[in-house]
Amino acid sequence: MSIPPQEKSPSRFHSRLEKLAGKPWFWAVFVFLAFGWPLARAFFFVEPLPDIPIEENVPDFKLLDHRGLDFGPKKLQGQVWIAHAMCTECPSENAKVQEYMQDIQHRARNLGGAFRIVSITVDPKNDTPDVLKNFIENNPISRNRWRFLTGSEEQVRPLMLALFNSQDLADIPSDIQGPILPPERMWNIVLIDQKMRIRGLHDMRDEQAVDRLLFHAGLVVNRHR
Repeated sequence: MSIPPQEKSPSRFHSRLEKLAGKPWFWAVFVFLAFGWPLARAFFFVEPLPDIPIEENVPDFKLLDHRGLDFGPKKLQGQVWIAHAMCTECPSENAKVQEYMQDIQHRARNLGGAFRIVSITVDPKNDTPDVLKNFIENNPISRNRWRFLTGSEEQVRPLMLALFNSQDLADIPSDIQGPILPPERMWNIVLIDQKMRIRGLHDMRDEQAVDRLLFHAGLVVNRHR
């Protein structure tokens, strides 16, 4: 008489599996494959990190912060920082960039004192230190991590031309020059390293720009080169 299917003896595969399950080394191998191998793979087969290009050096400058104190490159030496153009009475487009900057401030907090944000006004006649101070007091801005700068137009314009790659404006006679920075350049944020070298320009109209900027800033902070 044939044995009903439900009463058949276990297959050889199941028998061997049961024997293996009783061996301590089997579980050691299992744990390694389940947890150790992914870590080992991540350690030994890491994709190469992108190289952040080194461009022009930031020129020397002397501006004023919101307290009316002198502010120049020495205040930022040894730190990675980003610069962007702003003004307290600019159109709504600049308000959107300001939102991005606040997001960057929040997300970059893990970089600590190695990272700074610098906002430079393109409307120095209106944005006096007192106006900038009032702006800071009415917005979620870290005074330890974020600086707002102003000065005379003669001081601000050359720095803007250098930072935001606007040398096409440099030859325009001063008596017919328009805004210090064209509106489309107001969307740009510049990444600068510890040695005052420009390491990239990021356009905030790109929806991936903030993520990319923070990733590059983290690389520059950690590489120290």
